[in-house]
Amino acid sequence: MELLSPRLRMREWSLADFQDFSRLAKNPNVMRYINNGKLWDDHRIRKFIERQQRLQKQMGHCLWVIELQQKEGLIGFCGIAPFEPPGFLEIGWWLDESCWGRGYATEAARVVLDYAINELGITQLRSVSHRNHSRSQAVMRRIGMRHEQDLLLGDFGKEPEDLPIRVHLYDHQTETGQSNFNKAD
Repeated sequence: MELLSPRLRMREWSLADFQDFSRLAKNPNVMRYINNGKLWDDHRIRKFIERQQRLQKQMGHCLWVIELQQKEGLIGFCGIAPFEPPGFLEIGWWLDESCWGRGYATEAARVVLDYAINELGITQLRSVSHRNHSRSQAVMRRIGMRHEQDLLLGDFGKEPEDLPIRVHLYDHQTETGQSNFNKAD
């Protein structure tokens, strides 16, 4: 499985991605709004990659590896995965710090959202971020998501319970039957 955008390629995970992904998951700046700023150890990184491989096999989608089309090597991920609990589908992304501010997250998220709607038949996705992660929330708005609610991570039975989160919703068919997907922006 491969998705392409003008500058990016999204593909399935392999265990060979461990080293590149470790660079992200162990970077305090990347992890600032993820996992309450706690860096991931090798075990958690390996489990994450294995989960993405399992999701791809079972569901036909996961949080796919992002690479630049002109250069091999993981620069992040973007895709769709269940947010457990409560079990809704989430579109999410991480990018290597060296790739911030270049529009890559928005570009990847638009391709993934288009694929979700047109190929997988998914009509509703959510995205969850730390309440203070304004750059990620800007991507959510650019791909047509709207703010749904502010909660604590503990409201979903997850740790850390007191982590403030913001949930955005993408619903392909609004109440009037019109698509809210906006490719321009």
